[in-house]
Amino acid sequence: MGQESLILQVFSQQVDPVFKFLHRPSLSRYFIDGQSYLSHEPSHPAPKALKSAVFYAASCSMDNEQCLELFQMKRDMMVAKYHQETEVNLQRADYLNQHDFTTLQALVLFLLFLQTKGQFQQAWTMLSLALRIAQSLSLHLPDSPFPVSPCERELRRRLWHAIGFLDLQTSYRRCSEPMMRADWLQSHTLSNTNDIDFSYPRNTPLPPAPNDTFTDATFPIIIAEAQCAARSLSFSSFLGPVAKDMTKRQQKFSDFRRNTLPYLAGCNPNAVPFHWFVKEVVSVIHASLQLEVLEPLDKNSDFVPPPVPEGGMLKLAAKTLEATRVLCQDSRSKPFRWFLALFLPWHALSVALDNIYLCDDPALFESCWPLVDQTYSRIRDQETLSDT
Repeated sequence: MGQESLILQVFSQQVDPVFKFLHRPSLSRYFIDGQSYLSHEPSHPAPKALKSAVFYAASCSMDNEQCLELFQMKRDMMVAKYHQETEVNLQRADYLNQHDFTTLQALVLFLLFLQTKGQFQQAWTMLSLALRIAQSLSLHLPDSPFPVSPCERELRRRLWHAIGFLDLQTSYRRCSEPMMRADWLQSHTLSNTNDIDFSYPRNTPLPPAPNDTFTDATFPIIIAEAQCAARSLSFSSFLGPVAKDMTKRQQKFSDFRRNTLPYLAGCNPNAVPFHWFVKEVVSVIHASLQLEVLEPLDKNSDFVPPPVPEGGMLKLAAKTLEATRVLCQDSRSKPFRWFLALFLPWHALSVALDNIYLCDDPALFESCWPLVDQTYSRIRDQETLSDT
């Protein structure tokens, strides 16, 4: 197997299942058979930029041992090589001026993995650019003002949700308002379908699977539901309606559980590591949203917290941290651990630290402190190592 095919295989196994805004069959035909990618000929600068971004993403998704075994190259050298190539090819595609969908796919993929490498400031600054380019391509509109095929429509929506995920996670990290409105995402529903079931430029409608069927789009759909719920629970009303009444806030959490649990019915976590990973990520999201119902990230003056039994907030925060610990330490998460750099439990750790020093219950303190200390050390070490 040639190096390009091997890198594509790594990408297909470790990155593509998590972020589904590329069309895998089209990507494979471009990489392996030298065919066009979507509307672009193979020699066009846009798919060349995308190829570099795919190489960069695959490099970042590996650990040093895997990189040496497959490519006889140290991971940091491979990452640096493709980081530089991606920047050069994005410039050649003139991404600042030639607003193009494939080039935007390359840019967003690049920004995703810049964050896993600890380059948060650059990624945060460039994310606003990616959002503006997406708006110039009308990705924020539920229906495109110009004709697009069903395949294009689905990919446009998936890419828009990926930008939304980055926007939300950056907000958690920086404790700032997101840029995207919740209704900009809620109006862009995704189809529960596999990549192999649709192709470019076929104009026949996509064949959506039942909700209890696990498809390529199941995880993106769950993440889309989660980020809409989080925007309604943890931020101010500046960018859209926020649930302030506790009954409505609890309803947001209940709606998320009700909407997403059917998708897990098709999971086979005992046989498929990625299914196990999705199930555990959902457990983390459930715990995180339950905490945000009672303790929003942005405590505006209109929010009146309900009475919580002593130690209750610490227990809820610890529940999130424990779910994250399980996800990080199990060997089945190894191919997808790069994703956890984007999914750090900042809010839960902050709530835990705020409450553990006020805890008067020695038994609760002793049960929670090792978990809080371990999480703090893991995040500190991950932040230190991510940029090496």
